[in-house]
Amino acid sequence: FFPGAPPSPHTIRVLMAPRGGVTRSSRPTVPRRRPTRDLHVPLVRGTLDSMSENTFRTDGTIDSFANDFPGRDYEIEFTATEFTSVCPMTGQPDFGTIKLSYIPNQKCIELRSFKFYLQTFRNRGIFYENVVNTILNDVVAAIAPRFVEVTGEFNSRGGISARVAATYGDEIEFDE
Repeated sequence: FFPGAPPSPHTIRVLMAPRGGVTRSSRPTVPRRRPTRDLHVPLVRGTLDSMSENTFRTDGTIDSFANDFPGRDYEIEFTATEFTSVCPMTGQPDFGTIKLSYIPNQKCIELRSFKFYLQTFRNRGIFYENVVNTILNDVVAAIAPRFVEVTGEFNSRGGISARVAATYGDEIEFDE
């Protein structure tokens, strides 16, 4: 980028704010107004200039996007620390952490839609085992990953905590 260069169609205008402060004699001063200057910062291809309108759903459906690296083995992990559902026996709230770890195939999960999906459990009466297996089935149906593991670590009730894990596909070992 070059200060004073004419803007191109792929630039953002950055405005520099004036500064103020305290002098060396520790006497407060009124901030001086400096003229605002324009800096033309070129955009990196594939970022803001190529972003389209967000069309991902927020209705509790797991949405996806194309995996740009389908031939590469890499792991994506989501951790939802504020998961809530309702105990079907007592009607009391259940709290826990849901961990989703998967190796994508052709599609990846859009994170915001997954957050809204987890919120659909908030008022649902469902056992821990059903929570984990329902999430696993829905993820497999939405993106058909090469491997996925869903773990639910549920807070103690009556002095007993629970951890439920379910997997799909063949796990791939990564070098540490």
